[in-house]
Amino acid sequence: MARLTDAERATQVAEQIAQKQAELHAIQMRQRRRERKEDTQRKIVVGGTVLAVMQTDPSFREQMHALLRVRVTRTQDRAVIATMLPPEPPPAKPTAPPITK
Repeated sequence: MARLTDAERATQVAEQIAQKQAELHAIQMRQRRRERKEDTQRKIVVGGTVLAVMQTDPSFREQMHALLRVRVTRTQDRAVIATMLPPEPPPAKPTAPPITK
């Protein structure tokens, strides 16, 4: 077999690098998919647990309602949880400051 020229060898190495980069990309994509799936599963388990405790523990339920009112700010997210929150209390009426002379 004839010895490869430097140009041929460079082409061959460049092809190997491209193949390894494609392999690395595929591995990274599988890893990201697996991490997203695990994250989703964690959220489902934690969310289910929180919802179950909210049904049985009034104190925890009140704390979660307060937390959700403060932390959930996007309109579409608030719409999703609207049915699990009690109605908003009416805003407090402003009181007039005391008159001093």
